[in-house]
Amino acid sequence: MSSTPMNNSIQTRGFARKTMEFEHSKIHDQRGYDVDIEFTLTGTASTYYHLETGQYNIHLKDFEIITDKNEVKAWLFIDSVVAKSSSPLAVTIFNSDHNSANICSMNLYTNSVITSEGTIRKVYYIAGTTDVGQTANGSSNLADTWEFITKKNEDYLIKIQRIVADGNTKGNLRLRLYEETP
Repeated sequence: MSSTPMNNSIQTRGFARKTMEFEHSKIHDQRGYDVDIEFTLTGTASTYYHLETGQYNIHLKDFEIITDKNEVKAWLFIDSVVAKSSSPLAVTIFNSDHNSANICSMNLYTNSVITSEGTIRKVYYIAGTTDVGQTANGSSNLADTWEFITKKNEDYLIKIQRIVADGNTKGNLRLRLYEETP
């Protein structure tokens, strides 16, 4: 097989480089991950998700919350003081390349002991809409507006809370992330 490039290739004709967005390449490098978590908020009670980073910096690329009611707030806290409970409930983080055996260095827990929420880094308010024949609902997809890079071996919190107490609120938290590996 020859290593000579084709004469009619786009790279030769247009001086263009063959590239893909970095996040997509991380999936192909088997270091892109995703997680979807269904939750129920009772009245105005909060639910917390403890992100415990490991040996690599984590890039959070997509932070999406979908709820069946409006008036939901979400916070991302840094500098949190958190400890795993004696029986931690770990949430499975999936490799976006389902052929890969790589496991994310970050752990995600739902029942950690929170001593201090820490410093608010991001606040999101889901206002929602009401259409004829539909119930009030809300959605906030922040994938196109930000990327958050974690520190190694740190604790972070995501807090989700309904602002008004009119029954249970069902929702889904979706995270998309990749690891910054050497």
